[in-house]
Amino acid sequence: MIKIKKIICLVICIGLIGTQAFGSSNSYNEFDIKNNIEKTYGINIIIPEGADNSEFIDILEKNIKKFPDNIIKEITDYYLSKGIATNVVLDKTEIIKDLFTLSIIDESSVNIYIKTLEGSLYSESYYASEQVMIHNFSHFISDYIHEIYNFDKLKDEFNKLNEDFEYGTWSEKHFKVFVNRQSATSFEDDIAHLIWYAEANPSILRNINGGDNAIIHEKLKLLAEEFSKIFNSITANTKLWFDAIPQTPQCWAKDTIAEMKNKSLIPEEFNGLYEAYINREDFYKLILNMLYIKIGENELNKYFNLVDYE
Repeated sequence: MIKIKKIICLVICIGLIGTQAFGSSNSYNEFDIKNNIEKTYGINIIIPEGADNSEFIDILEKNIKKFPDNIIKEITDYYLSKGIATNVVLDKTEIIKDLFTLSIIDESSVNIYIKTLEGSLYSESYYASEQVMIHNFSHFISDYIHEIYNFDKLKDEFNKLNEDFEYGTWSEKHFKVFVNRQSATSFEDDIAHLIWYAEANPSILRNINGGDNAIIHEKLKLLAEEFSKIFNSITANTKLWFDAIPQTPQCWAKDTIAEMKNKSLIPEEFNGLYEAYINREDFYKLILNMLYIKIGENELNKYFNLVDYE
């Protein structure tokens, strides 16, 4: 049994090392990555002179890929056809509320501001939030679709789903139909925040009603249908925001899943996620969770030589 445990841990370590080696063997310098992002998505990345942009570029590359294939490029191509450039502007702030700055559009440019917050551990260090980045791009997408598309029919459908909860009002019961308080401000904000949560927090949306379908999921399905009409790059295989909607396991898997849940082998973030594609990161999470449950935290720390620092 001990040998099996060691072999499993060794396999994970090799996998992790392999992932890093793969990344480094194909890695570019920051300038190349920046140029590749600009070319792929049709944006201009503007960084203050002298700023350390390594973390920002890495996070931008990671998070812009979370949106469905090529929709960012479709939007920037549309603006460019009108002589409008799309700029992603890195800036600094010391005020948290300033992080969520919306896009500013004028006659010559659309500016998506990504504010970085001063780090608490090191002076002169700033970090970019993934949540902020996806939030601001979600509003960028929402602004675009409201500009080019008539959403009157969708708005009527949303109003029906909202029942007696009107935009511009708020109570704790509004959580039945809105992802947060800001999303209840207007129909436009409702759309933007659905996009944001679906991309940044799919497990929260998926489990918002204990894993059962809710009104918010119905809104998301309607929005996904409209996106399929708006964007040429979205196909039947894109599965727009599929991970944010509760999924039902196939009959042959139900008993196995129930048994795994009873044994705590499925982490909470994977509840209701049965048909999505798995990536390496998720696979490692599942394996490490299994080891944690099967052999315990102390043994797991011992094998990986992990030490608690206080």
